[in-house]
Amino acid sequence: MHVPTNEIIQRVFAISPDAQCFGSALAYPVNGFFYFITAAHVLEGMQHGVSSEIHIFRENNWTEVTATPFFAARRSYQAGDMDIAIVQTTIPVPANEPEIVLDAGGVIFGQDVYFLGFPYFGSSIDHKAEAFNAGYPIPFVKKATVAALQYPLIYLDGHNNPGFSGGPVMFWDYNQNRRKICGVISAYLNHTGEIKRIETTTKEFYQENSGIGIAYSIKPIVDLIDDLRQSSDNNSRQASS
Repeated sequence: MHVPTNEIIQRVFAISPDAQCFGSALAYPVNGFFYFITAAHVLEGMQHGVSSEIHIFRENNWTEVTATPFFAARRSYQAGDMDIAIVQTTIPVPANEPEIVLDAGGVIFGQDVYFLGFPYFGSSIDHKAEAFNAGYPIPFVKKATVAALQYPLIYLDGHNNPGFSGGPVMFWDYNQNRRKICGVISAYLNHTGEIKRIETTTKEFYQENSGIGIAYSIKPIVDLIDDLRQSSDNNSRQASS
């Protein structure tokens, strides 16, 4: 079984724009600093390219971090946009940081994948910080199966829950024999049905998790990281000329 290992598990964080609404994110090194890959709706209210504060859960408290979000839709997140984003921070990457590969190439139908995150943070589940993870909590890991690939969407047969939004989807590429991050958890499909009651003619409806999770391909984030690196290189050249 090619389950997530420490280089991925210890780079998944609980994040929040306001320490009340929360989601999950994967820390990824870019230009010597950690950027947080997450779902755009987790950052709702933040502006594309505008620095503000986000919160990261550590030592059983929310810690403020200055961050600049960049949305794959290239504008402030609105419902219906591509639900994937990256957050620039000034948190330095330590030496000998293990490699995390961002690449959806090689993922196939029916393949087992794993998604990580922090479900029901602050409500029914108490995610305590762990000493062996530098004071950060350890994410939950859930298993799913790739049910459909409709770029940029990846449909998963596996129950997603509130709080997993923004968490990474990991798979094993059998062609390259390595773990990869293929996507970012966004949502799940709801199933709506009617409650049948004999004693009343009033229609009542219920809504439940269908068990079909929705993730976005990591490719738009890879393209966005390339743009950010190129912009940084251009700024460096201009500053030195």
